[in-house]
Amino acid sequence: MTNFKQISVKLVNENEAKVFLNLPHFKYPKLLGYLYRREKTFRTIQRSYENLFHLYGFKGLGINEEILHRLNFEFIEIPFNEKILRTTRKHFLEYAIPSSFVSEKVDKQLILNIEKFIIPEAEPIEEIQTEIFAEVDNG
Repeated sequence: MTNFKQISVKLVNENEAKVFLNLPHFKYPKLLGYLYRREKTFRTIQRSYENLFHLYGFKGLGINEEILHRLNFEFIEIPFNEKILRTTRKHFLEYAIPSSFVSEKVDKQLILNIEKFIIPEAEPIEEIQTEIFAEVDNG
């Protein structure tokens, strides 16, 4: 298990790791999602309309900032109701805004408008990094 400030990562097998949120008031770590090495993807746990942030005139879904900045992946998938919202991490970071909810009981998140969950098409694909778990494996 590799621990960061708010998250921890537990390897399941050579392709999969579980990502947990650890906050002081939690009795147990909360599962946030899965990191898949071969697919270069972070997939969150199932989300629903109850999980939407209603900020700044739009509805959005958030991801913990440490996940976005400390772990190594290219794609983000969020199972949302009956579909999977998918985008790139680069796109998410470019268009997401910081959550205005900041306290010791809430993790820092970036929020992306659900209408912006798309795979940007006209962008060249950058060189694929071979060590998707580079940060995790060094623990």
